[in-house]
Amino acid sequence: MLELQDIAKQWRGFSLDAIDLRVEAGEYFVLLGPSGAGKSLLLELVAGFHAPDRGRVVLDGRDVTDLPPERRHVGFVYQDNMLFPHQTAGENIGYGLRIRGTAREDAHRTVERLAGMLHIERLLHRRPDELSGGEKQRVSLARALAVEPLLLLMDEPLAALDPAIQQALRAELARVHCETGVTVVHVTHDQAEAQQLGERIGVMRDGRLVQVGKAEQVFERPQNGFVAGFTGACNILDGRAAADGSVTRFSCGPVELVSTARIDGPARAVIRPENIFISTEPVRTSARNQLTGLVVSVEKTGRTFAVEAEFDGLRLTSLVTQQSLQELEIRVGARVYFSFKASSLHLMEPEEERDDRV
Repeated sequence: MLELQDIAKQWRGFSLDAIDLRVEAGEYFVLLGPSGAGKSLLLELVAGFHAPDRGRVVLDGRDVTDLPPERRHVGFVYQDNMLFPHQTAGENIGYGLRIRGTAREDAHRTVERLAGMLHIERLLHRRPDELSGGEKQRVSLARALAVEPLLLLMDEPLAALDPAIQQALRAELARVHCETGVTVVHVTHDQAEAQQLGERIGVMRDGRLVQVGKAEQVFERPQNGFVAGFTGACNILDGRAAADGSVTRFSCGPVELVSTARIDGPARAVIRPENIFISTEPVRTSARNQLTGLVVSVEKTGRTFAVEAEFDGLRLTSLVTQQSLQELEIRVGARVYFSFKASSLHLMEPEEERDDRV
């Protein structure tokens, strides 16, 4: 559906470098990365707001690299919604249809249909300054969908909203995508947003795509330390791996762990904190990795608590709910047991031996 072929662009001291990407028809694809990674610039290249210095943009089998935005059949939703302040919500939604010369009756039916889909029927006669942030984004999304785009581009559409509204609109975006089947490329720096919405995720860093894959692959099997850290896998260890029959033994100082990955020699290990089970008493478990240590810190992280413990000089972090924290009476200095499966210990080659370009 969308193909980016060797895209490169220099822009105000920043450069996109050799971007190759394919997004399938009907897919919800998320570009994830920190601010300044080049996500928005790449989106604007796809939309036609900028021309690449090198490479091609192919949409639905057609080379659109040299076409202006209005001839690409692409919808765009911005972070700040960009609604026309002098028009009502309904007029904003129907703007693209009027520009195309759509018959008034047909345009009205389209506006009413999309308003119903996004639950904003009662807002159609209000102007943007009478709408909340979430309502404005629903209107902006309806406006982008009204022209039936081949591709819907969204640049941090939820970033300016309150957390509760963000959560509600994530569910709405997933539902609307399911109902319309439109192909989506969604830019965000929010890992939870990417994980909830993306069928596949592309992680960007310094103008390059450093990993592309299904959401669970990117989060559970990062290809390098940057992806691991940015997606929340705070337990990143350097050591040495050695194959031992059907498993691999990973040594980090005096601590030895077991993995199902197959690497020999210097290695970097990644363990997601939510994959570590914590207890204050020894437990019977099939997990191959079991460590005993002392809690060194407890920090609130959103709806969970990060419990960091030290095991023979090695520090690992587990996530627990407030209820578990209270029930287990976990506090600094308490003895705890960390358990996790061999399959949860992801191994990769040391950073200097990898090329983080996909």
